[in-house]
Amino acid sequence: LARRAGIPVVADIESDRHPQIHQLLALADHLIVSQSFAGKLTGAKSPERAVRKLARPDRQISVVTCGDQGCWYLALGESLPKHQPAFKVEAADTTGCGDVFHGAYAFALAKGMALEARIRFAAATAALKATRAGGQAGIPSLAAVRKLLKHESNHQTC
Repeated sequence: LARRAGIPVVADIESDRHPQIHQLLALADHLIVSQSFAGKLTGAKSPERAVRKLARPDRQISVVTCGDQGCWYLALGESLPKHQPAFKVEAADTTGCGDVFHGAYAFALAKGMALEARIRFAAATAALKATRAGGQAGIPSLAAVRKLLKHESNHQTC
């Protein structure tokens, strides 16, 4: 229904126990999965290989998140996966970081951000989440994410 309405489907799938898992995966326009789940699904040992195996001609992007190692992603029409390094932070609690990454990615997509900006925004949001204890209580504000992104951009140009 979402596809027919022109609404992109962002999938957060963590288990392959459902009998129709492959049909469910096929419905994702933007598939974001953890490295461990990607390895389980594809048999690939590296996130780069897993993201290649998850790519489909009807999927906008496949992303494999790797915690403090960042994420790998492969967009439709691209032949080589790209790596987004994790933002370096002092981690206090990683509970919910994957969910925060997904939510931030969906937010950025809805706001019309370009692909690399979406990935960077999601990575920054998840990194900031890791600095605070608690699941929902640790979710950073939009202002905090923008501040981190600006700070990192300033350091990259120096």
